[in-house]
This record gives sequence, C-alpha cells and structure tokens, in this order.
Amino acid sequence: MKLFVFLALAVAAVGAIRYDGYRIIEIQPLHDMERVKLVVSLADDDERVRQVILMNEHVVASQTIELAVAPQSFDRIVEFLDKNEILFVITNIDLQKSFDETIADNEIRLSQWRKSGMQPAPTAYLRYADQVSWIQSAAAASSIAQTFSVGRSYGGRDMIGIVINPTRTNLPTIWIDSGIHPREWISQATVLYVIDQILTGTSADAQRMRNNYRWYILPNHNPDGYEYTWTNDRLWRKTRSPNSGSACVGTDPNRNWGENWGGPGSSSLPCSDTYAGSSAFSEVENRNVRDFLSTIASTTNVFISIHAYSQYWLVPWGGYSYKPSDYNELLRVGNLAATAIRGVNGLSFVVGTPPDILYVAAGGSFDWAKAQLNIAYSYSPELRPGPNASNGFDIPASNITPSGAETFAGIVATVTNAQHKV
Repeated sequence: MKLFVFLALAVAAVGAIRYDGYRIIEIQPLHDMERVKLVVSLADDDERVRQVILMNEHVVASQTIELAVAPQSFDRIVEFLDKNEILFVITNIDLQKSFDETIADNEIRLSQWRKSGMQPAPTAYLRYADQVSWIQSAAAASSIAQTFSVGRSYGGRDMIGIVINPTRTNLPTIWIDSGIHPREWISQATVLYVIDQILTGTSADAQRMRNNYRWYILPNHNPDGYEYTWTNDRLWRKTRSPNSGSACVGTDPNRNWGENWGGPGSSSLPCSDTYAGSSAFSEVENRNVRDFLSTIASTTNVFISIHAYSQYWLVPWGGYSYKPSDYNELLRVGNLAATAIRGVNGLSFVVGTPPDILYVAAGGSFDWAKAQLNIAYSYSPELRPGPNASNGFDIPASNITPSGAETFAGIVATVTNAQHKV
C-alpha cells in the first residue's frame, strides 16, 4: 500500500562541531588486551576535547581499532604508535567530508523516495519529526495498528511508537526499541523497515509475525540526542539533559538503567561518553520506557534493543562477569537469529555476552528488562557494518534496506523460537 506522508526535506547536518581534516587511523589487531588498553587510553573520554575519538562501539583484541584524530593531534598519535611498534593504516583523510557526502547522498535518496510515492519503508535517513510522521501514517493506513507514546523527552519531544494488534491481549507481546545511542542512525532506519514488514510484508514470515504476536516498537529512544546529531555533532552519543555542577551535557542512556547501575564499563564523570548519570533512571527518556514497559511486562517475553555497529547479537548479562541461569537457552535462540541473518545477505553476527565478546558494561537496558521485569529473551543486537569497518556510524543510506531485511530475519527467528508467556 502507498503511504502519503508529507516530509520536510532533510537539510545538511553538522553545525556547531565539525570534523574537518580528522583522519581515521585503523590500528591492526593487537591480540593483547594490555596493548588494546594502551591504544584506547589515547582517546579523549571528554566531550569538550574530541581530539582523539574512539570510533568503535566495542573493542576487542582480535579486531581492528578505529581512531578519529584531529589534525593538530595527528603527529603526536602517529609518533606514539610508531614508538610502540603498533601497526596502522590511514583509511580516511577527512571525516567531515565523509559525513557531508553521506548527507548529500541521503538528500538525493530522500527526494527519490518522495517522488516515487513514498514507498512504505523509508530508504533514506529521516529527521525525528519525519520519523514520527511516517509512523503515524503507517498506523493510520493499517486496521491493526495505532501509535502510542511513552512520554516526552527532556527537550519536550513526544516519544512515539507503534503498537500492532493492540486489542489482541491474548497474544504474546514483543518489545523492540532502537536509537538509544543517537549517532547509530542505521538502527532507527532499520526498525522502520521492520515495522513495514510486519504491517505490509507478503512473505510467510511477515504474515506470521503480523497474525500471531502483539508488537510494541519504539524506533527512537533518544529523540533529543538524535536531532543533535543532525544539527550540532554527528558523533553525539548521550541524552541532552544538563548535569548539575558541570558544563558538560547528557548521560549515556544505556548506562543509566537500574540494574547494576554505576558498575564496570560506566563512568562517574559527566563529560564522559559513558557517564552513567547522577542516579539510576536520572534520564526522563529511560523513566518513560521503564514505566511503560512495566505495564506490558506480564505478557512480554522478548525484548530487543537495537544498536550499531559491529555485527553482534548480544546476550545478558552485560553488567556481570557471570551468566544467567538460562544462558544456554538464550544462546540457542541467539544462534538461530544469527543463522537467519547470514541466510539473507551472508553477514556473520557473533553471539554471546558482552563480557565474553567485549567487556563488562553495567547499567544497560537489556539487563534491566531481564532481571527486573522477568523478560526472558532479552537481546541487544549490534547491526552492520562489521567491527573492521571504517566510519561505522557513518554508514550510507544504501544499507537501510539490506540491514532491514537481515535484521527482520533475525527477529523472526528469535520470536519464532522463544518460549512465550501470555
């Protein structure tokens, strides 16, 4: 079906903070966590500095590390790497140029999408107001969907999602969210594709998902931060709420949940990208989702919070070094999701807990959903591109449709193989 949505043309993005002349240095696998820590220590964990930025969402010894380095710091970083006999290559000589090219390409794709009658699934990145317009139109065009709001963000934006089969309370309930880290544009775009597949897809999988489950899907968990990535800083990760006693703004919303809050992998420094906040649930966006999820938890047994990038299908616990008692079951279903993903576009996703694959990261939403709401099948996929990609957050819009197709397959496998409660 055609959705006639009136969307404002996306305008060029980065304003206040630019990355002109920043080079991407790709450090070859070090196979030694001590040397990895040495390299990671080069990055500025302070939003006010941004001379050396760690581009990887996750860092492991067996994979490359990407650093974005400001022109004035380049010689210093190269000297350090050479002195320590750390091999590297330069994969991008102007990060801002890459950002600008992605935006220019996106504008063309958005224009083409609009001229084609705005096919249901957006094939370009949308600003937040346009995401909401699309969701509202998708719901209005369907007899089995309606919008819902979990509340307003710190900046006053209505946090809008879509519920499919809202009145069929006898069905198992599935929760999906994305965009908790706003610079991960592919996550929100992918979830819009998933919504479209559930509502209008003609495959047997799409029809089965549409007919047999109730879905609550929140495509943008952090709308203030997302808009900021368009207008001020393409690499912004946090919320936009002020921090008392600090000039630095925002909290990492995926370190702010009330399960092992303030534990390993989070920071107590307000200027850090992984700042856990002044207290658990200090961020209104998280309180909104917490309170809404609590009202549907009794029938919900699948929770999927989508991130990017690195191609992982992460399993609890993220904030503890030990595993949940049903880890083998979580792993079984996660591996089926990875197999389904590989069958679409040939991409491999690694399945496991963050401490096993990466590192301990406390205060995340999928730990809280499992531990506090008893949502058994709780996952945090990290979408394409793979861990060795350069400029992984700056993934072109041409990836939206293939990412959507493979992610939908992973979700179908998860939902199909989970044991549901109603």
